[in-house]
Amino acid sequence: MFSEKEVAKQESVIKKKLLIAIIPTVLIVLFIILYQSNSLSYTKEKYFKSRNIEIKGIVIYKFEEGDFPRANRFLTLDTNFETYLNKEDYYKINLGDSVVKRKGTDSIIFKLKNGKKIIKDFNFYLRRNYNNLLEGKD
Repeated sequence: MFSEKEVAKQESVIKKKLLIAIIPTVLIVLFIILYQSNSLSYTKEKYFKSRNIEIKGIVIYKFEEGDFPRANRFLTLDTNFETYLNKEDYYKINLGDSVVKRKGTDSIIFKLKNGKKIIKDFNFYLRRNYNNLLEGKD
């Protein structure tokens, strides 16, 4: 049907048109992501939404993604809430321990069965990002 020259020419035309369509799309998506991550209003909304979450429950499931030092570690509560934990806290908390985060606070409290409490800053990174953007606005 087509000679090899015609096929090669059609391939090069298709590649050029695809690049013309894909490159601007990728650039626009990157621009939106960068704008959103540095947007004060978006960051404020995300921070206050996380701050106003109320969490109460009992640990019913622990999950570790792999057996290496940087593996993600998660807890699941009886209310179907799932959260990430660092390695140190993951091994301190057992099934049946209570988790409480009050609405309007940044702290999450893990009440262990042995009577001890672990208090962690639940919104540290969101608050730090929000404060950095506030400082940069002035």
